[in-house]
Amino acid sequence: MALDKFNLDGQTIQYAVCPACHYTYKPLFKCGSKMPRYPDTCMNYPSANLHPNFMCDASLLRDSEPIKTFTYHSFHNYLAGLLTNPNAERVMDAACDNLMSTLSQSPLVTSDVLEAEYLHSFEGPIPNCLFIDRGTEGRYTFSLNVDFFAAEGKSIYNATISCGIISLACLNLPPNIRYKPEHMFLAGVIPGPKEPLLDQLNHYLYSLVDDLDVS
Repeated sequence: MALDKFNLDGQTIQYAVCPACHYTYKPLFKCGSKMPRYPDTCMNYPSANLHPNFMCDASLLRDSEPIKTFTYHSFHNYLAGLLTNPNAERVMDAACDNLMSTLSQSPLVTSDVLEAEYLHSFEGPIPNCLFIDRGTEGRYTFSLNVDFFAAEGKSIYNATISCGIISLACLNLPPNIRYKPEHMFLAGVIPGPKEPLLDQLNHYLYSLVDDLDVS
C-alpha cells in the first residue's frame, strides 16, 4: 500500500512487438484511461532501402492483446536507486578522482577497464576537459551488454528457443561488485523464440538510447 501511495514502483513501458520484423510500438492511452492501446498491424517498412513500398503488415494483436511484448525498465529509476546508497556514490566518485590523480602513471599491466587508454583521453561535456575530471559532478561509465541464452536450458541438441537480455554495468564500481544483480541495470528481456537480426535488435535499444541522451 505504501509503495502504491507514494508511487515508488519502478517505471516500465510495455511495448507491442511485431512477431515478423521485431518493430516495437509504445502504448497509447485515451484521456482518463489506463488501458494501453496498440495498432492492429505493423506499419514498419523493414526493407525500406530495397523495397520502399513494402510494409510489414503483420498482426500485432490477438484478442485485443499484443501477441508479443517487450517490457523496458527506466534507466533513470535504476540510477536514482543506485545513488540512494551513499557508500556506492562515494566509491563511484572516487573511481574518477583516483584515475585523475594517476593519469601520468600509465600501468604496465591493465587489470581493470578504467585503467585503459580510452578513459585517459575521452573528453566530457566540457570542451578540452576529460570526462573523468568531474569537479563536483558525478561522472559514471557503463558497459552495455546484449546476450542471448537458451530458455529451455542446455541440450545435446540445438536450442530451439532463445531469449536475450539488455543490461548495463557501472564501471565506476569495483570489479568484485559491479556485476552483482543488485548493482546491474536490466533494461529488458528480448522475447524469443528466435534471436532478432542485427538491424532488428535496434528496435529494442531505442528506449535505452533515449534515456541516455539527455542533451
